[in-house]
Amino acid sequence: MTTFSLMNQHKYSIFPPYYLYCEVKIMGLLNTFNQWKETRFQNHVSSMKEQGKCPDCQGRGYTVYPYNEYAYFNSFECPGCQGSGNYTDWEETLQS
Repeated sequence: MTTFSLMNQHKYSIFPPYYLYCEVKIMGLLNTFNQWKETRFQNHVSSMKEQGKCPDCQGRGYTVYPYNEYAYFNSFECPGCQGSGNYTDWEETLQS
């Protein structure tokens, strides 16, 4: 009687082992999530472009950080638009 290990099992059967199916499903789920996130970001950027506002700070010119006793940020100015709140300045910062 011959026994096969889990790693060698796929050589002797017509179907790949179950762990390969799990890996494919997880990768598909991650790819779907990343596509959704990228689409959502692109929709946000196009909406902000129509309004002429910076997508990072929503046109305020400063970013709002959740402060707590462990994190303190000294700069309030938006790093994307350099504090102007305009989409064109944000776009120029991205290109440079």
